[in-house]
Amino acid sequence: MELKDVINFGDLCWGSCQYDAAAEMYRQLCITAKECGRSRILTIFEANTFRQQSEEAVYAAICHIYRGSTEDEEELAHVNKVIAAYPEPTVSNCFKICRSLAWDLWSTAPEIACIVFPDLDLTKVPDTPKDKLFGPLLNQIVQSGNDRTGFCCWLLESFGYATEADFMDFDT
Repeated sequence: MELKDVINFGDLCWGSCQYDAAAEMYRQLCITAKECGRSRILTIFEANTFRQQSEEAVYAAICHIYRGSTEDEEELAHVNKVIAAYPEPTVSNCFKICRSLAWDLWSTAPEIACIVFPDLDLTKVPDTPKDKLFGPLLNQIVQSGNDRTGFCCWLLESFGYATEADFMDFDT
């Protein structure tokens, strides 16, 4: 996918306009990484990526989270059906499972990034500035994690765990 010069609210580049600021952060990090290198970005955000989990371990963790989240037999059967639709243990399939089970990208990307990189401290990535937030207050509260979400997406993509296509079409 070609990087746009600028992503503005309403471009719908990842599905919902509410993810446009996350896509913009991702885009900025991709450009910066090309110019300055990935290590510069990791240093700025104090991102500890030395210890990484295998894709099999990440997949197992996501499956465990979902299977342990319900005691309802019907819901568990649905979860197992969704997981069975994506049997290959990849991070890309973890995104598909989460998308299919109605997670939003604001929850999915940081959760997966923190499983892949267990020593990652996302508190070093600041909230999205208020002038980049739109809509009702509750939407703005959720959107405040857009920069963190964009960073997690870039991090997973830059280490080869995911592609930009994995971040698209999530519900909000």
